[in-house]
Amino acid sequence: MPERARGRAARDAGAAVLRRLARGAASGAMFAYFGVGGAVMSWWTLPRALRGLAPHDARRRARSLVAQGFRRFHGHMRALRILDHDPDALDLGDLPSPCVIVANHPTLIDTPALGAALPEVCFVVRHDVYASALFGPLLRACGHIDAGQGAGLADNAVVREAAARLAEGASLLIFPEGTRSPPGGLRRLRRGAFEVACRARVPVVALLLRCDPPMLHRGVAWYDIPDEAARYTVTRLATVHPDEVQGDARALARRLEELYRSRIAAWHEAP
Repeated sequence: MPERARGRAARDAGAAVLRRLARGAASGAMFAYFGVGGAVMSWWTLPRALRGLAPHDARRRARSLVAQGFRRFHGHMRALRILDHDPDALDLGDLPSPCVIVANHPTLIDTPALGAALPEVCFVVRHDVYASALFGPLLRACGHIDAGQGAGLADNAVVREAAARLAEGASLLIFPEGTRSPPGGLRRLRRGAFEVACRARVPVVALLLRCDPPMLHRGVAWYDIPDEAARYTVTRLATVHPDEVQGDARALARRLEELYRSRIAAWHEAP
C-alpha cells in the first residue's frame, strides 16, 4: 500500500475511534441525565407537586409530570443524534379507554418512549426496578404496578391491582415477553397481560416497536450505539377484544404472537 494511502487509512481509523468514543460519551451522559432526573423526580418534585391531592388525582398528576420529563429526555436524545424519535409526533389514533396495551420490547428506552407519548397509561414494572430506591417512589406515585417476583402476571395480587387501575379509567401497558426482545426477533408472549384483559373484559391494543439499526438491546453495553441516529417507530398493529376469542387468554396470546412474528419476518424479507 502506498505511503499516502496508508496515512489516509490511519487517519480514517483514528477518526472512527474518536466518533465512537464521542457517541459512547453522549450515551453515558443521557444515562446519567435519566438517573439524576429520576432521583430528583422521585424525592423532590413529586412529593411537593402531589401534596394534598386525592390518590386518583395524584397518580394522574404524577404520570403527567413524568411524561414531561420523558419528553425532555427524548428531546436531548434527538439533539445528540442518538435516537430519532419525537413522542409529540406519535399518532396512534383513538385508543379505547380503558384497554391493555401490549408491545414488543426491542430496546432499553421503550418505557420512556411510550411513557412520554401515553401519560394516562400505567405500566406493569419489573419487581427489582419497582423496589429500587431510585425509581421506586416515582413508580408508586404514578400508580404503576409491581409485577412481583414470579415468572408472569398470574399472581392474583397483580391482577387485582391491574383491575383497579382499569376501573379508574387508566389503561395498562405490559411487555408480554417479560424482558427485552432478541435483536430483530420476538420471545414467546406470556399469558399474564392477556389474562388481565380477559378478566376485565377490555380490548388489547398491540403496538409494534422498531429501532433501526438496533441499539440498547439485551446484552449490549450502554456505550455501544450506532454511528448514526437510530430511527425509532411505534406502529399500532391491532386491537382485539377478548370476546373475539371467547375470553381465552391463551388463544389471545397465540393470536397476537403470530401477528407479531409475521410482521417482524416481513422486515427481514424486505429488500
